[in-house]
Amino acid sequence: MKHWNKRWGFLAFAASSLAGWQAGIARPITVDSSFTCLMLGQEAQFLETAEDTFALEDVLDMPEGAFERRPKPGFFFGLQNKGFWLRFGIRAQEGASLVFEVVNPYIEEFHFFAVSENKIVQADTLGADFPFGGRIDPHRNWQIPIVLPPGADSALCLLHLPPGRNPLLFDLYLWNPSGRQSHQRWESAILTAYFLILLVYLLLIFLVNLVARFHSLWYYFAYVALGALLLFSSLGLSYYYLWPDAPHLHQASELLISNLYLLAGLQFVRIYFGTSRFFPVLNRMMVLAMGISAAFIPFAAGLPYAPLRFAHLLHILHYLVFMAGFFLALGVFVMSILKRQRIQAGWFLFGFGLHGLGIALTILQYIGWFPFISSTRWLYNLGFPLTFFPQMAMMAGTLIEVPVLFYVAFHRFRSLYEDAQKQAASREHNLNNLVMSIEDERQRLGQDLHDSLGVQLAAIKMKLLVLREKLADEHGRELQQVVRDLERSTQEMRSISHDLMPPSLERQGLAAAIEHLLRRIQSLQPSLKTHFYNNAPLEKLTPKARIHLYRILSELIANVIKHAGARELSVQLTRYDGSLQASVEDDGKGFDPSALSGKGIGLSNVEYRAKALGGRFALDARPGRGTFASIEVPLERVVGEK
Repeated sequence: MKHWNKRWGFLAFAASSLAGWQAGIARPITVDSSFTCLMLGQEAQFLETAEDTFALEDVLDMPEGAFERRPKPGFFFGLQNKGFWLRFGIRAQEGASLVFEVVNPYIEEFHFFAVSENKIVQADTLGADFPFGGRIDPHRNWQIPIVLPPGADSALCLLHLPPGRNPLLFDLYLWNPSGRQSHQRWESAILTAYFLILLVYLLLIFLVNLVARFHSLWYYFAYVALGALLLFSSLGLSYYYLWPDAPHLHQASELLISNLYLLAGLQFVRIYFGTSRFFPVLNRMMVLAMGISAAFIPFAAGLPYAPLRFAHLLHILHYLVFMAGFFLALGVFVMSILKRQRIQAGWFLFGFGLHGLGIALTILQYIGWFPFISSTRWLYNLGFPLTFFPQMAMMAGTLIEVPVLFYVAFHRFRSLYEDAQKQAASREHNLNNLVMSIEDERQRLGQDLHDSLGVQLAAIKMKLLVLREKLADEHGRELQQVVRDLERSTQEMRSISHDLMPPSLERQGLAAAIEHLLRRIQSLQPSLKTHFYNNAPLEKLTPKARIHLYRILSELIANVIKHAGARELSVQLTRYDGSLQASVEDDGKGFDPSALSGKGIGLSNVEYRAKALGGRFALDARPGRGTFASIEVPLERVVGEK
């Protein structure tokens, strides 16, 4: 039937039989000035054809009883390898204008005919086999304008649907054009608001996870995004906005997106509820379902090219796997209510219930295991016609599910995040206590070396000097050498004592300690020029801050002495914009930081101490151009404490 235009030759032959057809249609639809909308059901008669080649002339030659009344109002045929003809009559004023609308964006091809006064007045071919731009009216549903010719007050409408790869179910509407335009505006407003709400939730999830940094929450983000995209496609909007020139992609989109949607949802449930640990049997079954669903993806991509029976089999297997995933997730919720997270699992069950029920009912109807229920027809009977293809339960369920599940998941993730923050703070506190304990021990050792061992060495030196005066010249010279060795040992002991805890840091503050350190370096290396600049309120520093900053600067200065081969060394302590900045700069040989395999113990210690003060450490170095190392800490973190 894809080459319908080749059959125009028989239309003149068929026209001679049309008068009898029109007379045989029971209860034609009467349209008057008050008419706005009619959702077709039992007003249309249908004919099932065993072959796709069933032509219009064959249909017109059939006896009156060949067409049957629909036993139910809706149009649900499921997966079929047969074609169908539908017909209904219209009676209206001369020149009346109407809009015929078919609601199912995945129908691959259908043919519409309008006959009036024994003449074919309209013949249109539409469907998802053709680019979106080829539609008569650029709408998300298939819309066909019907205009009765002058002098005619009735028409016979025929709709042919050949066998398709997707389930055949749809709604049919007959509209007054002005009424359709008015109705379309508020339908568009509903859909715009609906997807804006989903977009806001997606943005909220994204922003929350940027802060929380929970890996598993990205699966929930993907689950919501793919669910929104699936509904977007099922409404025909993706064919309108995303891939209007890719009909094959549109036909495959439902299976492709729904498989990815299932994978994201099951993975999120697995991680959130810890199924591998608490429900190993359910977890293995979920992994199996995910594996099968993933294997379907390449087949789904080839759905538009697959043979009819294979496409139907693929649909059935996909529905079974989707149902299995639905019941497995349901089982996890129920088991969690019974054994573990009663409140959270109960909220999940409530939030997922309506949405999951809509999915399950749709699948059961597709397979033919459940009677067809049309939520749109129910709304139409209440006076609220909505030309949406997805089940209303699915759309309404999403609006309930997303905020409920997001609230529960976010509440749990926030609790985990707060616990992690408390543990990190506790570890940092304990580590700070350990560092301060080490500093106290260093101070004690330095004090002991200076006050105890230093005094003893000084006493030994005095005794040796006295003994040297009493001995002969040769022995005196030997004692003089011993005294010099003792002086060097005393000097080394003092150096170690100062390194452990410089007395000037405790008595005179950080600036004096840095100046004393630079003077010692100047005396040991006269060729190295040192500079020190300070305008920071160092007198207000807390003891912890003084110790950390001194250790940071002494480590950076030691690196310059050991590795830089510099001629000048500058140390600065400055106050700028509410922060304290400390830097060490040299004009040495520098290095390439990217060539380092990792930070050494010294630089790691510097980075840790900077973080312990709530600051950050930066290193700028280039070969042949020296090194600039700095830290920046908020003043409020290092002053004011006692």
